[in-house]
Amino acid sequence: MTELRFNFSGHPVAAFEIAPLVGANLPSDGQELAEYIRELLLSLPERERLLAGEVGEVILPGLAQAAALLLAEWHGQFGNWPSIRWATRGPDGFTWPEEAKADLNAVRESARTAR
Repeated sequence: MTELRFNFSGHPVAAFEIAPLVGANLPSDGQELAEYIRELLLSLPERERLLAGEVGEVILPGLAQAAALLLAEWHGQFGNWPSIRWATRGPDGFTWPEEAKADLNAVRESARTAR
């Protein structure tokens, strides 16, 4: 049985296939980005094994490991997921527009319907 390994970093790593997300022009709108990520996870190879309870190993992009650990700790301490916001590049530098936001509790509830 092969291990379930997914590479979202964009860098070649032995024994990890690069996921299709890498190198994509990701939408900055939170709803569009959530839908894009959902489609990515719905199309993962070996999805049935994950649904059956096997644990996957994921290589995250950039400094995402800090974000992942922060979110896991947040959920552990407070029992819910926060809303998140991210910067987008504008003509005068970075901005934090309202559409570059996602309610992670709502994303989780919506994602549960994909099981």
